[in-house]
Amino acid sequence: MTAYQKVKPSYDGSTVVTFQAAAAGDTIVNAQGGVLMVRTGATGTTLTIVTPGTLPNGDPYPDKAIVIPTTAERWIPIGPEYCDANGVCTLSWSSLPTVTWAVATLT
Repeated sequence: MTAYQKVKPSYDGSTVVTFQAAAAGDTIVNAQGGVLMVRTGATGTTLTIVTPGTLPNGDPYPDKAIVIPTTAERWIPIGPEYCDANGVCTLSWSSLPTVTWAVATLT
């Protein structure tokens, strides 16, 4: 599990967010309110964010699928709808090579 990084932007451009390689079973702890940043290199990916819970009729909430093309970057806000009762957000990737990600919130 990865906890989000609290970052404070600096006027000199020295603020750094650490990206990690995508892996099967990626999760984020206490992700609510953070921004998920995904970068792809030579391969694109479809990121699926598992949405826990059920609709009033008993059907599961649909998961959120985001297509990220080759050599691209996407920023995705993580709201409470993506976190389970323990505050964990689960990520699934269609392709892993050259995909990196980080999650941060501004302080």
